Amino acid sequence: MGDKVIVKLGPLEGKGHSLDHEFEVYRELSHGIGIPHIHWFGTEAGCDAMVIEHLGLSLDELFAQCHFHFSLKTVLLLACQLVSKVCLCSYTWLTSVSSSVTCSISTLTTSFTVILSRATSSWVSTRM
Repeated sequence: MGDKVIVKLGPLEGKGHSLDHEFEVYRELSHGIGIPHIHWFGTEAGCDAMVIEHLGLSLDELFAQCHFHFSLKTVLLLACQLVSKVCLCSYTWLTSVSSSVTCSISTLTTSFTVILSRATSSWVSTRM
């Protein structure tokens, strides 16, 4: 049995024409952890179409599965992932703008990661 994929379809024109933008974003982030691999993007039957790797449940589905309540540890882990994704998105742009801004963002990210790591580990040790 092969890998699971998702096929997304979108209009070629109009207000809802965002699939090509989504494709560009995925392509820019393609080397990041947790970013689905794009198998194909193009036009088919008068629609934009994208075939991407299915990574599992969405955050919304996981939230519902957890009875609409995430633990503190889950929230902290999600925050850490969010910060790393924002840094991944802005790294290319920031390096072209200013190296001092890049250095400040890098320092902030490292500090935030250390704080989250300590908070998560202390939370885990108090729960055991």
